[in-house]
This record gives sequence, C-alpha cells and structure tokens, in this order.
Amino acid sequence: MRSKTGTRTKRPPAAPIFRSSVFSKINTFVLAGAAVAIFALVIILPGEESGRHLSYAAASILFLILVAAAFTFNRLAVTFDGRQITLRYGIFRKKIAVEDVVSLKAVQIKWWRFGGTGIRLARGGWAWVTGSGPGVKIETTRGLTYANCEQPERLAALVNDLKRASWEQL
Repeated sequence: MRSKTGTRTKRPPAAPIFRSSVFSKINTFVLAGAAVAIFALVIILPGEESGRHLSYAAASILFLILVAAAFTFNRLAVTFDGRQITLRYGIFRKKIAVEDVVSLKAVQIKWWRFGGTGIRLARGGWAWVTGSGPGVKIETTRGLTYANCEQPERLAALVNDLKRASWEQL
C-alpha cells in the first residue's frame, strides 16, 4: 500500500475471520506437577541448616519459573484474517501468508508421532502440538506445518475457498 507521497505504508491488521484456541493439558499439568514436586522434595528432604536456606531459594525460583512456563505455554492460538494464518504458542509466533499455502487439510494429530507436545521439528517442516486431537496440515512453498486446531474443517474451507477464488480471478 502506498501513501500520497509514494512511500510504502503498513496495512492495518484485518480482523480475524477464524480463531481457535486449544488448551494444552499435557504441558500445563507436567510443568505444574514438576514445580510442585521440586518444591515438595526440598521441604521433605533433610539437610544442613545453612544449605537448606539456599535450597529453599533455588526451589522457590525454579518453582516460579515452572509455574510461569505452565501458564505461558498452556494454549495454542490459531487465527486467520483472510491474508495470513497465525500460530501463537506462548512467546512464539509463526505467520503463514495465504499466497504461500499450497494446500491445507484437516487431519487427526497424534502427539507421539512428533515426539511430544510443543513446537516440534517434523518430517518436512514443523508441528505445533498441544496433544492428540483435531488439527490442520498446512503445505506451503517452504514445507509442512501441523497444528492442533478447533474446527479444522472450517479453517480448511475458508483458506481453500479463498485460494480457489484468487485462482479464478487470474
């Protein structure tokens, strides 16, 4: 988009026409459980008085880090605004332009196929996995991306219809 002076201006973000947020039970419970277990071990295990204060401090810091990670990485958000698909997982974000999408289809995702949950390196691309369940397989010009998603058929229909309409205009 160009302004009257001929300089390039940034397009305002479009409102999402598709939004999905998938809660990651596995990550949340594992991280929160690890935090509680570490804190409990420090309290239960005997030790010298001088070393015990240090272990309390270390356990408290580790406990806070794990609880923060459990809250930060507890959901995967997938949005589509007509121009791009955005994946958000904690502090990480990936944007996929519609022009780069070769195909998008609904699939069943099994977390063990990718070696766990989280953002994982997969054959031919990346997997954004919160657990087993419905998701999408996005084939782009740069490779594959798998992501858990609510209503994957709806996202596939929106993107594929938009791609089909853009091809018909050519």
